[in-house]
Amino acid sequence: MSQFIKLFDGSVLPDIETLTGNSGGAVGPDGSFNINLLGDTTTINVVGNPATSTLTFSATGAVPIQFDTDSGSAVPALGILNILGGNNIGTTGSGNTVTVDVTGTTDHSLLVGNALGSLSSLGVATNGQLPIGSTGVDPVLATLTAGTGIGITNAAGSITISSPAAASAIQTIDGNTGSATGTTVTVTTGASNANGTINFSATGSTVTFNTTDSYNSVGIGTNALKANAAANARNVAIGQQAMETSTTAAAVTAIGQKAGQNSNATSSTFVGLQSGQGASGDQNDAFGVGSLATNNGPYNVAIGASSLARILTGRLNTCLGNASGYNYTGGESRNIIIGSSVPGTVGESNVLRIANGTGTGDGQVNKAIIGGITGITTGGASNVAVIDSSNQLGTVPGGAVTFNSGTQTMNISSDASATTVNMATGAGAKVVTLGSTNGASSLSLKYGTADMTLASATGTVLSALDTGEITMPLQSAFLAQLASAASNKTGNGTNYTLGTDALTEIFDQNADFNTNGTFTAPVTGRYMLGGQGVLTGCTIAAIFTINITTSNRVMVFAQSRAASSQNFYSTANCFMDMDAGDTFTCVLNATGEVGDTDDVFGAATNIFTGMWGYLSC
Repeated sequence: MSQFIKLFDGSVLPDIETLTGNSGGAVGPDGSFNINLLGDTTTINVVGNPATSTLTFSATGAVPIQFDTDSGSAVPALGILNILGGNNIGTTGSGNTVTVDVTGTTDHSLLVGNALGSLSSLGVATNGQLPIGSTGVDPVLATLTAGTGIGITNAAGSITISSPAAASAIQTIDGNTGSATGTTVTVTTGASNANGTINFSATGSTVTFNTTDSYNSVGIGTNALKANAAANARNVAIGQQAMETSTTAAAVTAIGQKAGQNSNATSSTFVGLQSGQGASGDQNDAFGVGSLATNNGPYNVAIGASSLARILTGRLNTCLGNASGYNYTGGESRNIIIGSSVPGTVGESNVLRIANGTGTGDGQVNKAIIGGITGITTGGASNVAVIDSSNQLGTVPGGAVTFNSGTQTMNISSDASATTVNMATGAGAKVVTLGSTNGASSLSLKYGTADMTLASATGTVLSALDTGEITMPLQSAFLAQLASAASNKTGNGTNYTLGTDALTEIFDQNADFNTNGTFTAPVTGRYMLGGQGVLTGCTIAAIFTINITTSNRVMVFAQSRAASSQNFYSTANCFMDMDAGDTFTCVLNATGEVGDTDDVFGAATNIFTGMWGYLSC
């Protein structure tokens, strides 16, 4: 930094003694009392103006004060910035020039990088050498290796790859086993086609592949149709060991490894690995790996892997789906199975199975839709179709049908349409149960303004009007009377049974009463029974009894008085238990007379003496 040391010394002209800079000490004036302030003409320039007594300092160009790099920044120190080299990089300086050079390289060598950020030389490649990768380490310089029938010529800057032999010559043909080498290779049939099923003919530049011979059979694949010797067999076997040991098979198509391998079937088709492998039944068709592998029965169709794989002698089965009919191991026949994983049941025949239960698992379905049912009227007698708990579908004409609704409501003819609903009305005996005695079960029978009738084969059992009146036309009931007087029947203790003199029936509902005075109970139950008697011709009769007599017990109704000649009158009613076949009679008895002089009074119009009864419950 420059500074004034002294400005005036007392004279008229200013007197500057020295100027001091940042370094170098104080500088005094020359003989003319002048101190020169000069720039370096490179970066600083000083311009003087005597008219204004001014010195102007200015920079001659841009001088960087910071240098930014890929990583960090550099700032000149004391006007100096160092430019230094790194890995494989060197710098040199001369005058105002810095030169940056690559170092550590080899003339004519390829360079590779490394983890340290430097370059390495692979070495100088010779003619034809290429860098060939080597996992985890530097590439290696090497030449190409020629394969069979290939020539490689290396030169400066070139590699020539060629076939040293003539372009049209055959060198080597590899077979399933062994190889054939030479400029001429002969193609012929082998031992697996000893019957000439396949042969080749050649002319000019053409080789013809022939697949027809006197056996009219085709075998393609190792040991395909190896043993077939049937004339005009018309077999087609494609695949390794297809129909390998079949000797008498005819009109069979087998496609797939070991398809129909041991089969001696006729008019059959096997497609798939090991399909029909040991099947010798006629007119079978199998499509799928291992399908119909062992069967000797005819007319089966198996579609799907392992379909009918284990059946032995069954016939006329049709199975569609993976593993369909897999459980059939014997003579199961005439079954139809549709669906994967529907194995069937051992020993069954004449069964149709669609899917393997209800659900979303393998072979199951949770919805079944079959067209052509709704709205179709059948031509035959209608039967009820049912599905049991094992998903078996069938009809039960004349049999027991069970409808279960679970917790849901079951409705039969519950719409607004006017119609007739018939239940169990056909000819033949029916056992009909309506309602249940379990738990809180209830039964409600309802009808409108028309009457309700309960009838049996005999007739109407119960008739109920909509206004509430109920009659039971077949309920056992009777009423009979003594139509004329019977003289001198009792008086001195003699019993008189009504009917001793034939009674006249007023009505006998259900025909359980005999005019001889005997009522026979048709069923075990409770009966209301009664009788009445009028005695005339009395003189001194004092006691009159009416006995309601049944097989189980006797109910006695007695009436007594002082000796009198007045007529005796008495009526008896009682509730009695009777078993089916028990009888009821009404017995009159009077005592007090000298003899049996009392008459039992009867009349054809009004009832004076008679008996009655009915089944109450």
